Amino acid sequence: MHHRHGTVLGKLLPLIERGQADGAFRTDVPAAWHLSMVMALIHAGSAELRAGRVPTDRAEAALVATVLGAVTGGRLPRTAAD
Repeated sequence: MHHRHGTVLGKLLPLIERGQADGAFRTDVPAAWHLSMVMALIHAGSAELRAGRVPTDRAEAALVATVLGAVTGGRLPRTAAD
């Protein structure tokens, strides 16, 4: 996975680490776990799209909601207004 997706992983890992440091993302699992989970969800979503089981216009929102739920432990992320 790291060889094929190095560029993406290199951009996501600092984001995940920053989210953990800020308290926005779960810290009970390592950043590498979050990263692997995100990549697995992206691949699963892609497979669902190819199989026609998810409408194209709903796939992005479903992926974002699923990833945020996983990395935040179901808590809504803080906003700038918080």
